[in-house]
Amino acid sequence: MNLPTLTEGGAAAQVHRISTIALMLAMMGVIVGITTPGLADTDLGVVGTEVHLPVVLTTAVLYVLVLSPLILQPQAMLRGLKSLAWFTPLVAYSMLSASWSHTPSITLRRSLFLALTTLTGVVLGTKYNLRQLGRMLAAASAIHLLVVAVLLVVDPAWVTSYSDGHAIKGLTSHKNIFGLEAGLAAIVFALVPFPRLTRLRWPLVALALAMLIFSRSAGSLVATVAGFACLPLFLPMRFRGAQRVALALVTVTVASAAIFLLVTNLELIPQLLSKDPTLTGRTELWTLVWNAILQRPLLGYGFDSFWMGLQGESLAIIRSVGWLVPTAHDGYLDLLLNMGFVGALLCLPLLFQSIGRAIRTVDAEHDSARYLPGCFLAFWLVYNLNESNLIARSSIPFLLFVCFNVATAPSRVTSAFAPRRRYASTPLLTLAR
Repeated sequence: MNLPTLTEGGAAAQVHRISTIALMLAMMGVIVGITTPGLADTDLGVVGTEVHLPVVLTTAVLYVLVLSPLILQPQAMLRGLKSLAWFTPLVAYSMLSASWSHTPSITLRRSLFLALTTLTGVVLGTKYNLRQLGRMLAAASAIHLLVVAVLLVVDPAWVTSYSDGHAIKGLTSHKNIFGLEAGLAAIVFALVPFPRLTRLRWPLVALALAMLIFSRSAGSLVATVAGFACLPLFLPMRFRGAQRVALALVTVTVASAAIFLLVTNLELIPQLLSKDPTLTGRTELWTLVWNAILQRPLLGYGFDSFWMGLQGESLAIIRSVGWLVPTAHDGYLDLLLNMGFVGALLCLPLLFQSIGRAIRTVDAEHDSARYLPGCFLAFWLVYNLNESNLIARSSIPFLLFVCFNVATAPSRVTSAFAPRRRYASTPLLTLAR
């Protein structure tokens, strides 16, 4: 029996969609940008442990609305909730880490928000298919980017970065966060079919790419290129038999050559990104962070409890680098800081499962939305090489990671997509569908 999706109309369905879009906007940092427009990512209020009450209250209300199907449609949610079993070890470990954290109350509070984000992702991935999830994300991204475009004309200071007067930070606290959202928006606009207003698709892609460039976030730009670069890798899956094998060999060869050239010319990367050789001080920071990881390698310092501004363990690193460090600027290093190698091992099954499901979804033979999970994973994993947004509470990337993982489960793919179709001719044009 297929799981129901909200394809039908009705006031309740509309309220749930609007609530989901609003929650996505909140996770993008739009509420912070509206309520505290002067807040920068290096302010103590962001780097430290300060609680932003308007954000917490608004997000809490939206969580309640989005999670309402657990009460209103318990039978429909039951099968999807089984996906929680895959995420339970990671979430439970984050809560357990409060027992060895120097700030147990903060660790537990933030772990609860991680659990809430995970549950929300499972509910959304159960209730909606990939096209519906993509369209709601596209709506939230369009609202954010269009508001920023208007503010650029009306009041540019509102959306301009405080650390770089030539960059745009949008309605977020930092230009790199806005770059992430603009890059992700470009991928979503390009891949998700628009049921109406189809002529807006490519203008929105152009707007997102323009905002990405104006954000001057080199890491986000590289991640966006990586996301789009996945599309040719999916081409062999459009064929069958010997054609698939031949194309797969060609694709693997080209990809291997590109990776080899990248690895053997790492010193050129800062020049390509218009960065200094230290990647704006990141290399020194990473050395200090790695030394901190080696002090507590197995269990870490407790979920999301290392970076406390001018308090705790982070103070020594801030003194050494000479600037207020909000994160390790590397999602993988932050994962090891917070949860140790044990926590990292708990993430691997989820990652491998998501990659496998994304690949199988491409083979479901339907519209271009099937490429979204794979392109998102490439974007997200590359972005975290230079920035930190991997296992993060109330963050749009982690929410999407959970949503796509659940929505691409074998039982969900068969109900979310039309029956498989075979193509005998070249399918290049279908990549743009």
